[in-house]
Amino acid sequence: MSKQGFEFEELEVAQFGMAFNGLNRDLMTAEDAEAWQPVIQAMSQFLDVLDQKLISNQAKIAEDHGDSSRAFSILLTLIAVGTQYRLEQFKPKDDAGRERRRIIVEEYIPQTGALRGKAIDLAKKYLAAPVFDSLRDAINYEILPLLDSMDYQKDPDRWMPFRVVQIANIYERLYGFRLRSADPLLVGDDQKPGLLRAIYDRKYLRFGTSGVRGRWAADFTERRAKQVVQAVCDFLNDIDVPDFVGAENLSGKKIVIGYDTRRNADRVAEWTASVCLANGFEVAFANRDTPTPALVYYLTDYLPAEDVAGLLICTASHNPPEWQGIKFNPRLGYPAPSNVTDYLAFHINELQLLDAGARTTDVEEARLSGRLKGFDPLDDYVNWIKDNGNGNARIPVDFDRIRDFFSDKMLVIDEFHGSGRGYMTRLAGEAGVRYTVIHAQRDPELTGLAYANPEEPFI
Repeated sequence: MSKQGFEFEELEVAQFGMAFNGLNRDLMTAEDAEAWQPVIQAMSQFLDVLDQKLISNQAKIAEDHGDSSRAFSILLTLIAVGTQYRLEQFKPKDDAGRERRRIIVEEYIPQTGALRGKAIDLAKKYLAAPVFDSLRDAINYEILPLLDSMDYQKDPDRWMPFRVVQIANIYERLYGFRLRSADPLLVGDDQKPGLLRAIYDRKYLRFGTSGVRGRWAADFTERRAKQVVQAVCDFLNDIDVPDFVGAENLSGKKIVIGYDTRRNADRVAEWTASVCLANGFEVAFANRDTPTPALVYYLTDYLPAEDVAGLLICTASHNPPEWQGIKFNPRLGYPAPSNVTDYLAFHINELQLLDAGARTTDVEEARLSGRLKGFDPLDDYVNWIKDNGNGNARIPVDFDRIRDFFSDKMLVIDEFHGSGRGYMTRLAGEAGVRYTVIHAQRDPELTGLAYANPEEPFI
């Protein structure tokens, strides 16, 4: 029997996600050999049962896309995060820390590395199933080397961030293989998506700068977006968050939600609000597309500090116009640190392995009841800048010097069709500077640019 109370041999295939999540969380939170050794042993036993009941069942791999894709996702998850980065990179400060580091290097990393190696072998066995025969050369030359690159025995210095990137590459390449096969089991038909799509829908989401980003309707779907927000809400409600992550219970407080100008960003913001409201938070919802600095100002300087939980921004940042994303800033306004985003990615993956949807509620009802209120920070933000940040130690803005410098000049303001429209023009007007403005209309297609990045060679 496992630490989670499971008799592995009695598990139904549909229970594998729940069983794995429990073991993987125990492995994530283990601090010493007494904690990690029994979990490693139990996880190894779980892999044996996974192999027996599914990986070795070639027909089930081909035909049951839900359980099949879940099994492969379990293996890739363990390969990536089975050895925790916080322990891989533990830096001792005293004799006790040096002894802990010795145990990590001599015991924890090799033992979890061997466990990940077992998962790599099973992933290769999964991909050896006949259903993948039409892609055999592509898998051999493009996927197996990626798996081998994460093998502790072959390269012990490939840490968790590298492995998370590599499994993302595996998901992406497998999904791209749908263009190389005509097998309906792999690529689907009019009635049912194929196995390659089912696998891709379980992609381990990786946080970039405090957020997740993806291609609309590919790896950024309504279901995945809402799972991201659900994970953030669970974090802010401090639901089963490990102590080392550093959560605080902010239940019932206010989440600020903003969005940019790209197509569907306002729609994603509505999804985001629905999940936040259903999880007990109040919502301050931007009335229009709004730049990040103004949203952070509204969170940290306009609203009372004791009332806020955090900020969610629906933006894909610099990425191409067909991308979408969600960024999370904690209540103090800074981008979420890596210990938080690593945990959020871990928890999002837990939700997808369970096929768990997010909690949602009706946004319009929340508007009527007052739990969701709109805002536009432009006036207050401009006044705050004029007042030099109301004493918050910002560098003062000398409007007299600006006015004198531009007294015989015309300022050209290029608003790039972005969410900062109206801010610089307002400040120039307040300073008494003559100006003209170009590209001042919202353009959800980013004027046809390849990237939302106002730098060469993208403009």
